[in-house]
Amino acid sequence: MSAAALLTAQGSFIPQGSFAPQGPAGRLDLLTQADLLSQPSREEGRRWAEEELSKTRYHEAETTLLERIGRAISEFFADLLDGVTRIEHPALIVVVILAVAALVVGIVWFTRRAAGVPLDRKPESAPVFDAEMDPEVLRRTSAEAAAARDWRRAVQDLVRAVFAEQSRAGRIAIDRSSTAHELAEAAGSAVPPAASAFAELGGLFDTVTFSGTATGPEAYDRARALDAAVQDRAREVRA
Repeated sequence: MSAAALLTAQGSFIPQGSFAPQGPAGRLDLLTQADLLSQPSREEGRRWAEEELSKTRYHEAETTLLERIGRAISEFFADLLDGVTRIEHPALIVVVILAVAALVVGIVWFTRRAAGVPLDRKPESAPVFDAEMDPEVLRRTSAEAAAARDWRRAVQDLVRAVFAEQSRAGRIAIDRSSTAHELAEAAGSAVPPAASAFAELGGLFDTVTFSGTATGPEAYDRARALDAAVQDRAREVRA
């Protein structure tokens, strides 16, 4: 490179090997020594990048939807509690507490309804099985419940009728502490060809009785099909 190319229009000296494009007026834009000294080193650049990326705004996008909802709920109740503590009138505090309780109940109600969980579900107040169960009566009450679209009761009484018939035949013993699973195992041992049908009937009974989920006509149809399979296998054993 010639010596003339290393000088600016005003006589400034450019270190050999540097590059500086010419400006619109034909003058050279030079990196001054101060500009060069202001450039960070590799370690400083890494440290600046780590400090910048540690800021909150870069981590908000990484949180899940549930985390954001949980954080919003926490902030809501924190703000609400802060507001309540500033209320001096006791009656207003009671009103706010009742309003929050009503809100929580409404959320639970809506969630259960959206999930298809019956809101009037009551625990069984009597033993689910009894030694005095009459299979004919249970079959009749099952059909009546199905006609009334009470599918839970229809399935329960039909399964009870199946096990009551096995008890009447002397194949199993039923008492007040018997469970559907225990009766299904005992009946399956007594009538091996129907063991799988008994097991499924026991599981179906437990599902409609204790799971809290809604029971539909498909559960009743399945119970009837299993009942028919048990009857067929029992006839094979008698033959």
